[in-house]
Amino acid sequence: MPLQICTAISGLLKNFCYPSRNFAGVVFRYNVERCSATRRLLAAHAVTGDDFFRIFIEGYLDCAAKAFPCCSHIYSPLCGYRVGDQILDHFSRSELACPTTGEVRLASGFGEALERLRVELDEPIYLNSACRSPIHNTKVGGHPRSLHLTGNGHWGTGGCCAIDAVATDGQYRAKLIAQALDQDWSVGVASNFIHLDRRSRYCGLPQVLYHYGG
Repeated sequence: MPLQICTAISGLLKNFCYPSRNFAGVVFRYNVERCSATRRLLAAHAVTGDDFFRIFIEGYLDCAAKAFPCCSHIYSPLCGYRVGDQILDHFSRSELACPTTGEVRLASGFGEALERLRVELDEPIYLNSACRSPIHNTKVGGHPRSLHLTGNGHWGTGGCCAIDAVATDGQYRAKLIAQALDQDWSVGVASNFIHLDRRSRYCGLPQVLYHYGG
């Protein structure tokens, strides 16, 4: 891919600012695919959003940082993103791992359920939270019995059985919620993400649909 394509798309995204490496990588990809100007530029060169993201992360960060020094708030957090660490067909270790400890521990069968949701949704699911160590869960203000926990003594899940997915587009949100409910996920709806968990499978709790702050 020519460098000018990467730098041109970087310019389109220069107004986005992200607080952490994991979330930066997720939202960067999300905005590549959701930005109409970016999609037109990629289509003109027959480049997919995922291809752009991987090439950009693997080889162009230094060049892009030099071309757009005012955008260091984008490039710096992305520099730690690891490519080629898939542990599920559509999700990498980096996406699933606890941001504080790097640990990945999923409840038995949870990865398969997440993959099924992704396949039947037939659209990307970008995670901004999956596994959480007790330390990280406390840091982000999570519930002490959160289903994100890698070790949950209360429910005995054996690992994480919840994710939070980036979701701001109304049509995408509706599609994700409907598909998740159809597959027995419990759903929590926030303004910029969707929480999904398997409480009915691992905790014997009824499936629920709720709104944060509601």
